[in-house]
Amino acid sequence: MSSEIEPFDVLALLPPALGKDVAQGMDPKARSVLHDERGKSRMRRISVLVEWDEAGQPASVERITFGYDPAAIADLFPGPAPQARPGDRFHRSGESELEKVRKLAPPELRSMIPGGQPSGRSSSRVRPR
Repeated sequence: MSSEIEPFDVLALLPPALGKDVAQGMDPKARSVLHDERGKSRMRRISVLVEWDEAGQPASVERITFGYDPAAIADLFPGPAPQARPGDRFHRSGESELEKVRKLAPPELRSMIPGGQPSGRSSSRVRPR
């Protein structure tokens, strides 16, 4: 068994004319999700080759997959949104995000949200207008 892990140029998969246009429009040293600041691809091609002897004959199989480490680009994206403060329009102390969505949804859609109607609502039937 042998394996190889090497950088893989995603843009090489594009048709040549399109790949050329994209490459001309980007700065290889700029921060990117596709390449690091040295211009090296962040994508990895992972190849695993397994060889064995089957009834006196050599046999083998190769599998190729692609990998990407999202931690390498974590600094390119902003962190989570700031928490709501008391008094903010959407702040509901102790409520889950699903409960907040359910309370903001129109009455005819509330029964479609997982968990059904929020407590305190007795109607689960959608009435035509």
